[in-house]
Amino acid sequence: MYIILEGEVRVVLRRGNERIRLATLGYGNFFGEMGVLIGDVRSADVEAISDIKVLRVTKTDIERLKRKNPAIAVEFLYAVCRELCQRLYNTDESVESYHFVNRALLNNQRFRNFVRKIWNKKEE
Repeated sequence: MYIILEGEVRVVLRRGNERIRLATLGYGNFFGEMGVLIGDVRSADVEAISDIKVLRVTKTDIERLKRKNPAIAVEFLYAVCRELCQRLYNTDESVESYHFVNRALLNNQRFRNFVRKIWNKKEE
């Protein structure tokens, strides 16, 4: 897990030739938590978009903190949980938005034509 001390990074999903930007993170934000908390492989790529300075936090670091100062470990993990809950909330809002756009595309011919027109201009 990395905590950003300076600079900014972009979180990107790569699906074939597509790049889907998920977030831009800066000071105080973190990434790589899935690897530390559940041992999972990364789910997205993180690219520096400026010079960055990060603090690396390993599972061993968290285990050591839990033994030496449980109260601080609880506060640290609580802060991580709060941020993850906020990210989930934001994802829920995005899914809801995509749902309504998708429904409009399926049910509204004028909207479908409008989107096609925009998409074709984008590809030119």
